[in-house]
Amino acid sequence: MKGDLKPKLFAWVPSNLSFSSYEKWFSYPFVGIAVLGPLLFALSFTMMDVPPTEDIPWTTELPGNGGESEENAGVHWFKMEVEVTEGLLGTAECTSNTYEDEYGNKKTTYRFRDRPIEESDFKLKSVGHSTFVQSAEFSAVWDQGGYAQFSQPGLCTSDSVGKIWDIGEGYEGEVLAYEDSEGRVLLKATTYGQSEFPQFLIRETVQRIGAFLIATSLAIWAGMIPTELSRMIERETGGRGKPHNFIKMEERDENSYRAYSKMLKKELVLLAKERGLDDSGLKKELIQRLVTHEEKMGTEEQINLWEDSGTKREIPAWNYPYKKIDVWDSRNRYGPDLDEGELMQEHPVVLGSHRPPILTNYSLAAFASIITWTWLSSDLIARHHGTLSYGIGIFIRYATLVIVSMWMIWSIRKWFVYHLVIDTPTQTIQSIAVGDAELCGQIRPGVKGTISADIGPWRLDGLIAYSWTQEVWVEHQDSKGRTRGSWQRVDGDKKFVDSFILHDGSAGIKVNGKEWFDKEVGVQPKLSEGDSFFANKGKVALTGACLLLGGLLVIFVAQFVENKGSLPKLYLGVMIWSGMLLILSAIMMSTYYLIRFTHYVREPAINIFRKLRNPFLLIDYGTHMKRENNATRWELNCIGGGDPLYIIGKVSPRTSKDLEREGLSGAQQTELLEVGPREALETSIMQRGTELQLMRWARSTAETAIIPILALISSIIPFIWM
Repeated sequence: MKGDLKPKLFAWVPSNLSFSSYEKWFSYPFVGIAVLGPLLFALSFTMMDVPPTEDIPWTTELPGNGGESEENAGVHWFKMEVEVTEGLLGTAECTSNTYEDEYGNKKTTYRFRDRPIEESDFKLKSVGHSTFVQSAEFSAVWDQGGYAQFSQPGLCTSDSVGKIWDIGEGYEGEVLAYEDSEGRVLLKATTYGQSEFPQFLIRETVQRIGAFLIATSLAIWAGMIPTELSRMIERETGGRGKPHNFIKMEERDENSYRAYSKMLKKELVLLAKERGLDDSGLKKELIQRLVTHEEKMGTEEQINLWEDSGTKREIPAWNYPYKKIDVWDSRNRYGPDLDEGELMQEHPVVLGSHRPPILTNYSLAAFASIITWTWLSSDLIARHHGTLSYGIGIFIRYATLVIVSMWMIWSIRKWFVYHLVIDTPTQTIQSIAVGDAELCGQIRPGVKGTISADIGPWRLDGLIAYSWTQEVWVEHQDSKGRTRGSWQRVDGDKKFVDSFILHDGSAGIKVNGKEWFDKEVGVQPKLSEGDSFFANKGKVALTGACLLLGGLLVIFVAQFVENKGSLPKLYLGVMIWSGMLLILSAIMMSTYYLIRFTHYVREPAINIFRKLRNPFLLIDYGTHMKRENNATRWELNCIGGGDPLYIIGKVSPRTSKDLEREGLSGAQQTELLEVGPREALETSIMQRGTELQLMRWARSTAETAIIPILALISSIIPFIWM
């Protein structure tokens, strides 16, 4: 796969939508809401847009022969006190309902069941105005789907259950109606005794549900759209990486150890003779330290270590065929491989540098989702809102702002890393020089070989660095005698080699492991049983919840008062910022305790925040290995021999003593050099994988910086506008 150096303006990248048996539970609902949302939104425009009833004027005369209005062209809305002079508006029936309360007592309620007679024509005349103005009769009909509220004569009691009242001639009340462009008067509602008219929110409700589904489906769709490079890799490699067996993970078995050991030594001796190497060359310095150990135990199925028949890594880091051990030159570790120094297939010099397209459907979907959320929140706040819809609108507005801000910050951080990779040209190790450098190659053991890790019942060989933890499930009785349980860390270890070799096929170079791994995060110590958090976790949770709800309440009140226009802008701003500060405090407190105490996070809080600053800062192991056995579980981060490795660091000369310890003459340029991190750690990267693996999730500057900034501006505008 040769990368395109000229980025395309736009690329349509297929999403990861799948209708397989394993994923159809998610895909079918997503397709459903993606189709239903636009349909509901389009359907809403076929419904009449009824203005807020408090904005409709009272009148004593008909508006007159239709006319124009802002809400509906050719329609005049009005409220009027009327008297029925002919026909029936509707009927009212007194009904009862008997039920049992929480104490088992029987109770009965009585209410009117009202029904407008939509098929009936009736005549009305206006009342309640000066006698000097003559009341004219006019014909009216019910609007289809109209809703009526009747305050009926008499009381609905046990004596009147089943009684039906006809609301007709002589009835006086108020009507909410409109006159269409043809001069017809259509009633929407009636009341009696100056009671409030209902709000007609069918159009708004359907429209808002449609907008909600559209925004949700767009957000989900954006999350399912990979990068163009990721799709290209999946298409060329079949969606699977290249597994390798340089790192062996085996369950220790005392009964098979002796047989395994004998057969393994036989394999090693035969291979050494075939290659013309003595025991001190291949067997002691390379093979035994890479794939075996003095106390190694395993099964006969894992004896052939030179083929892909061993235990595989859970997440392979190779996308293309890798350098197998039979082409390594163990007598000249820093020289070219036995295949005439051919570069590994996944080297950036071979593949080229891929430039992501400026825009894809990912950025369009994400930006459209943010715009839809912003519009929905503004609509809920500004139009036809009750207390509930107003609160939902406020929540969506602030939630959108927070999410977009996090998206922008995270995207810019990734942009920093990706452009650090793009702007730093990759060199072959054979032609490397002193100074800052970008290298990509395969990990191979140095003079001190590799290390092993014993984790519970397993042993892993061929490692150059690892960090693992062990947790057990502990149950205890709380103050109320209830059995509670939690995972507690009881053991862990961290270890690395002082040095190893990075080889790209053309040559090898020493990597100073101590300078890299000594700066990495260690294993978190065991938490004491008397930790104050666990003793007062209820108080901590309650405090965070109070801060969060208090902030939301303050902001809600501020927005409500602002809507009424009875608070100075200065006080309003203080209230809003106070509420946001309370919410931020709750989030920070929750994040702190989450980072420090939950079993999902293994590192101290300060190192988590450091890694958030640069998602690929210093070292990324590429994968986690997790194992669980009844009430015990283990987690391992590791890098081992044969793994691909990408480095942005600093090349510096080795000391003469260091060369003497390895018995090197300095005949090759790469023998005299070593790679360590830069002085500024924020610009140093060591990642399990190649540049291709790192850049497969890279997006353009427009998608990682410009689009999120525009989305943030669009989410801020309602705060300024409204």
